[in-house]
Amino acid sequence: SLYYRFYEQVETAAQNSKGPDYVDLSETDLSNAELPVKLIAFYLPQFHPIPENDLWWGKGFTEWTNVSNAIPQFLGHYQPRLPGELGFYDLRVPEVQQRQVELARKYGIYGFCFYYYWFDGKRLLERPLNQFVSNPNINFPFCLCWANENWTRRWDGLENEILIAQVHSEENDYRIIQDLELYFTHPNYIRIEGRPLLIVYRAHSLADPIGTAHRWRQYCREKGLPEPYLVAAQTFGFEDDPRNLGFDAAVEFPPHGIVIPESKNLVNLLNPKFSGKIYDYIEAVKYSVKKQVPNFKLFRTAMTSWDNTPRKLDQAHLFLNSGPFVYSMWLSSLVRHTLQHFSNDERLVFINAWNEWAEGAYLEPDRKYGYAYLQSTANVLRAFTKHTLQRNDKKSIQKKFLKKTSDTAVILHLYYLEMWDEICSYLENLNNEFDFFITVPDTVHLREELILSRFPNAQIFYCENRGRDIAPFIKVLRMIYPENYRYILKIHTKRSLHRQDGFTWSQDLLGKILGSYGLVNIKKALDQEDIGVVAPEGHVLPSHLYWHMRNNKENVEILASLAGISFEEGIFPFVAGSMFWFKPKALEALLSIDINEDDFEFENNQIDGTLAHAIERFLGLLVIRNGYRIVEVSKDGIVTEANYLERKNYPFAMPTTDIISSIGILSIKFNRSDQGVKRIM
Repeated sequence: SLYYRFYEQVETAAQNSKGPDYVDLSETDLSNAELPVKLIAFYLPQFHPIPENDLWWGKGFTEWTNVSNAIPQFLGHYQPRLPGELGFYDLRVPEVQQRQVELARKYGIYGFCFYYYWFDGKRLLERPLNQFVSNPNINFPFCLCWANENWTRRWDGLENEILIAQVHSEENDYRIIQDLELYFTHPNYIRIEGRPLLIVYRAHSLADPIGTAHRWRQYCREKGLPEPYLVAAQTFGFEDDPRNLGFDAAVEFPPHGIVIPESKNLVNLLNPKFSGKIYDYIEAVKYSVKKQVPNFKLFRTAMTSWDNTPRKLDQAHLFLNSGPFVYSMWLSSLVRHTLQHFSNDERLVFINAWNEWAEGAYLEPDRKYGYAYLQSTANVLRAFTKHTLQRNDKKSIQKKFLKKTSDTAVILHLYYLEMWDEICSYLENLNNEFDFFITVPDTVHLREELILSRFPNAQIFYCENRGRDIAPFIKVLRMIYPENYRYILKIHTKRSLHRQDGFTWSQDLLGKILGSYGLVNIKKALDQEDIGVVAPEGHVLPSHLYWHMRNNKENVEILASLAGISFEEGIFPFVAGSMFWFKPKALEALLSIDINEDDFEFENNQIDGTLAHAIERFLGLLVIRNGYRIVEVSKDGIVTEANYLERKNYPFAMPTTDIISSIGILSIKFNRSDQGVKRIM
C-alpha cells in the first residue's frame, strides 16, 4: 500500500545506514594541485542564532530549524535532508569553519562567496564572515554577494510581510562601500586582475545602478584602491547585458533563469495540499548546457540540487532526478565552456551552493550521499587537469610502457577468472596477432602468471570494482587511442548471474565475434569507410524498445549533450552485451566526455539503470551520429546489415513493455535504403 511504502521510506531514512549512493571520504587531495578553473561556492551564514531571528521565528532559530522539520511530499521525496560529518553545526564555533575549509580545499573548491546582509546600515548574520576573516587558522579565498533584497516571512525577497527592508539611495551607496572596504583589502579576498570581486544579487533593483557603480568605483579610486569588479546575478528574470547597469559581468544563479516545463506528473503525491512546482533536474541540465553564449561576460553556475520544502512546505519548488553524477555532467560542461571562453583570473565557475540546506543545494556531506557531491566535483577538476595528481591508492589505470606490435588491439575486462580458459580458446583464433590489454577489478585475486604464461606481452591494469566493463574500457581506450590501432575488440567475462541463461549469452557473443570463420570478413568490413562497429549477430537492438529504466534514456541524453551530438526522440541501435569490434574513430567522441571511474556507481549487483548501462546504449548513438554503421557477424563469418528495428524477441532481455505499446516514434535516418538483411561480406 501507499502507506506502507511511505513508512518504509521514512524508516530507511531514519536508520542512518550507508546506502548504495553513499561515498566515503576520499584519499584524493587537490589542495596543492594546479587546477584549470577556480570554483567558487556560495556560502550561507545563517547557521547560528541572532536576536532578529529569535524575534521573527522563535528563540534559537537557525537554518537547521527548517531543515529538520521538512517532511516528504511524495513517494521517493528525499526529505528531510540531514547533515553528515559536520552535523547540525553552529557557525559560532571556529572549528566548524576550519573543517569546512579543509573539505573545500581537499575537493578542489577555490573559495567561498559569502552572502552579505546589509540593510540601510544594519548588518545581519555578520559573525561567521567576521570570524572567518579574523581566524589565523583559516587561509582561504573568499568574496561577497550583497543580498540586496527584503527579508520576508515567505523567504522570497518580495514585498509581502517584510521583516526588514532594503533602502537604496545615493547615501547608502557610500555607506555600504565604506563597510566593504574592510573586506576588499583582506589578503584572501578574491580579485580579478587585482580588482575585488563583488556580486550584487539584485543589481536591477538598485534605484540607480549606473550611479551606484560609478560611486563605488569613485570611492575606491579616492582611497587608492582598485575599482571593484562588479557582477550582476541573473535573478528574478534579469538576463540583460550587465554593462547597461554599469557592471562588468553577470553570473548565473540557477534555478533562476532555467525555463523548463513542470514534471509533477512523475510523482505520487502524499500531501493533498501540495501546490508547489516540481521540475526535472535533468531537463535543467540540458537547458543549461545548450544555452547560447551571450555577447557579454557571463560566469556559469551549476546547482547541486534544489528543494526548498524546508522553507515553503506544501508550496515548495523542487527538482527531481538530481544526483552527484548528473551534477558532475553539468559542472563538467560549464568548466569546458569556461576554459573555451575565458582566460586568467576570469576562469571562474560558481556552484550553488556550499551549504544551502533549506533549499537542498549543498556540497557538504549528508547522510544519503556522504561526500559524493564533493567527490564528483573533484572528479571533474581532475579530468581537466593536465598535471598528474597524487593519489594514495593504486586503483586508477596509469599508462605503462606501450610498444605497439600489431594493428589490432584486444581490451578484455577479466572479472570471472573461471572464464579465462574459455576466453583463451577464442583468442587462439587471432593467432597472437594482437596487442592485449586486460583490466582486473581490485577485488579479484589474480595470479598474473595465469595470464602471462599464455600472453607474456599482455598489459594488466587494476581498477576499482565499479562501472562493470565500461569504466575500465574507457580508461584503456583513452590510453591507447593515440597509438592509432586499426581494429579494436572489446570483450569481457560476461556471466549475468541474475539470468539462468547468462552463460549461454556469453557463449553466443564470443562465438560470433571471435569465431574462426569471421575474422577476415570482420576486418574487411571495418576497412569500409562507413562501417564503424561489427557486432555479434542478433545482439544489435533498437533503443526505443530496450530503454528499460528511465534514467538510461536520461543519462544517454546528457551524454549526447556533453559529446556535442544531437539526441532526438527516435530509434538508434546499440549492442546488447557490450562485446564488439570497432574502428577507434567511430568512438572518438566518447573520449571528449570527462568520465572516470569515480563517476560510476559502486557495484551492488544492479541489473540495469546505472551509468554503465546508459553508456552501453550511448555507444550506439555515438557511432550513428559520427556517420558510421553497425553491422553484424554470424558464427559462419557472414557479415550483414543489422536487422534490428523489429527485434522485439531478444532471447536475453525483455523489451520495455510500456514503450512497445506506444511506438509512435520516428526513426533516426541512417542513410540506408532498407532494414532488410543485406550481406556485406
